[in-house]
Amino acid sequence: MSQNADLGFGVEFQVRRKLTKYKGEFSFLPVYAAIRLHPELSDFTPYFAMQLGLSIFNADSNIKGIGETTPGAHVGIGVGCILDKDFVLELMATSDSGGVEYRGTPLLDVSYGKLTASVGAKF
Repeated sequence: MSQNADLGFGVEFQVRRKLTKYKGEFSFLPVYAAIRLHPELSDFTPYFAMQLGLSIFNADSNIKGIGETTPGAHVGIGVGCILDKDFVLELMATSDSGGVEYRGTPLLDVSYGKLTASVGAKF
C-alpha cells in the first residue's frame, strides 16, 4: 500500500465452543480486511493493526433448531512489532458476533471476544 501501511485480508478458523444455555456448540468463521500502520521499516518497527469484516456464525442442530443463524461483525485491534524487517510479534483483541432469528425476529445474539498473541514472518 505504502511504506507506512500494509493492507491485507484474512480468514480465521475457530474451534467449536459450548453455549451452555442451549446445550449446543458454535463457532465463527471471520473473513476480514486488515491494515497495519507503522513508521518506515527498520530493525525494530512497532505497528498498530486493525481488522474489520464479516463473521459467519456456525451452530449445531441444538442451536439451529430454534431458528436460522445470521452473520455478524468481526472487529479487531492490536499492536505489534516487526523485527529485522521480516519477523513479526503481535497482540490482537478481536470480537465476533452473530445470532439466531426466527422469521425475521431476533431470538439470540452471540458474541465472542478473545486476545491472541502471535509470532510470524512478513513476506
